[in-house]
Amino acid sequence: MNKKILNYLIFIIIALILLYFARNNYRDFNINKTISACVLAKMQK
Repeated sequence: MNKKILNYLIFIIIALILLYFARNNYRDFNINKTISACVLAKMQK
């Protein structure tokens, strides 16, 4: 029982770390995409 709980906790910790790095890597991409969309919308008005 304890080993199963330990494995579950390790999995959650690794998943949180991966999500943190993924969020940081894609933040710049999302900001650039949003700015591009705003510029395009302004040009079309």
